[in-house]
Amino acid sequence: MFRVVMKLKPLKQQLRGLNRSQFGDLHSKVKQAKESLQRIQQKLVTDPYDPVCQAKEKTQLEDFLAPSKHEEVLLKHKSRNLWLKEANNNSKVFMMRRSAQNRINHLQLKEGSIITKEGALRNAIILYYWHLLGNSKCPCVPFKRYASLFHEDVKTLVTFPTLQR
Repeated sequence: MFRVVMKLKPLKQQLRGLNRSQFGDLHSKVKQAKESLQRIQQKLVTDPYDPVCQAKEKTQLEDFLAPSKHEEVLLKHKSRNLWLKEANNNSKVFMMRRSAQNRINHLQLKEGSIITKEGALRNAIILYYWHLLGNSKCPCVPFKRYASLFHEDVKTLVTFPTLQR
């Protein structure tokens, strides 16, 4: 077993060097490929029927898509590693941190004021939906929007269907 480990150590260094040469500084490679693709596409805007520019665009697009895909895989991998590191087997601290990130801590109203208190947040959200959906006389259909409907029609729209209908 010791011999296998000793043979794998130099291989690991060579693989790291290969990885750096092929995938090193991936973000800048993607950025450069995107910029060159944009330059060629700008030329195609001025002369869309130029076959040379069309061929260049095709090759530049292929040159852009390959590193872009590698970058996406790398970012997903980093994200997953961070998630696994932070998750810590779904500990209580981790779950509390996640639930804190999923909360609405502040709300900016139309007039520009910001609400941060929990009770005021709750009331502002209820008031928003109350104005959106209507008042207590007609909870589902606001009369202002449907003033042309007869009262019986509004009642029909608001009532829920039963098994007899």
